[in-house]
Amino acid sequence: MVGHGWHGENHDKLAREALDKGLLPTVESMMNHIKWKELDDDHALYYYCFAGSFTKFLISKYGKEKFEMLYKNTSRTKTKEENIAVFNDVYAIVPDEMERGWKIYLNK
Repeated sequence: MVGHGWHGENHDKLAREALDKGLLPTVESMMNHIKWKELDDDHALYYYCFAGSFTKFLISKYGKEKFEMLYKNTSRTKTKEENIAVFNDVYAIVPDEMERGWKIYLNK
């Protein structure tokens, strides 16, 4: 997650491209590890860049400390609802609203 895909592609650029093609899942749906496992491997680069771009957005807008709290307190073993509750506690916003903010950020 260094800002670029495995061939040097910019995360934000590829995330915008994937959004335009309707290939990305919602942020909220990704709060469940099973959903990650069900994603189509044909679009793995887009998902990688989606995660990288969204992570960069969270850190740049809210700081590394909040992201660290999110990362430490969410888990593959927790339910979607439990992970969403952690997200809400850390950012005081639901994932869908945060996703809208990220999409605005991408289009600047």
